[in-house]
Parts: sequence; structure tokens; C-alpha cells
Amino acid sequence: MKLIKKQRKEQGRSMVEMLGVLAIIGVLSIGGIAGYTMAMNRYKANEILDLASKLSIAAQTAGAATGNVDIWNEAMMSVANEMGLSATFRSTYPGNVRIVGGPYETTYYVGSDGYVAPYVGDEGISKAIDSITGIDGAGQGASSVFQSN
Repeated sequence: MKLIKKQRKEQGRSMVEMLGVLAIIGVLSIGGIAGYTMAMNRYKANEILDLASKLSIAAQTAGAATGNVDIWNEAMMSVANEMGLSATFRSTYPGNVRIVGGPYETTYYVGSDGYVAPYVGDEGISKAIDSITGIDGAGQGASSVFQSN
């Protein structure tokens, strides 16, 4: 009589297959996190640029209405207070106000001609501003002019 061995059918996955699946999930997760971070930085940059645009419009309006640097400074202090920001005069540059307290720790330098230079502490947001505006260093107050036309 012959002994017949029954072959057992294995169930489940091998360790190599499981490691392969985990590696794929890891790569996809890293890509997703990087994409999410980039999208959030662009969203924050757009918020900063929106406020810069509003400040530029306010500065141009106040400048056209007053024509006097001291009155313009007071008007911009009022605008900053209404927006929940704090403003200080820049005594070395007449017709310039430093506005602090913007979104994401942003400081804006605003000129009476509508010039607005934002300074952002976060490098990712700063790079997103550079990307959106097409101006290198725009997020760090480079020679960029955010003026409403």
C-alpha cells in the first residue's frame, strides 16, 4: 500500500508580499503629506497676499484723500486697528507704516504710494508667496511691490 501525502494549501500572504505592500503604502503616504503641506502653504500665502492687497488699497486711498504724510500715518493706524493688527510709524521713512500681527506671524511694511512688502517667518509660506507672485524673495520683502491697480 502506498502512502499518499496530502498537500496543504497555504493560506495568507508571505512576509515579502506584506513588506512590499507596506513599502508602497509608505511611499504614497509621504507623497500625500508633501502635497498636503504644499497646498496648505499656498493657501496661507494667498491669505497673506489678500491682506497685502487690502492694505495696498487702503494706503492708496488714504494717500489720495489726504496728501499729508502725518494724516496718512494716522489713517493707516486706524485701518490696521480695524483689521485687528498693530501698527507703528517708521520714523526713518516718512509715509511708511510697519504693521505687525498679520496671519502666520507676518509683518507688512506699507508705503503711502500703496507699496506693501510682507515679511513671513515661515520659509514654506515665503516660498509659496514667491511662487504665486513670480518674484524671488517676495515673501521676505524683496523689491516686490504689491499694489492694486
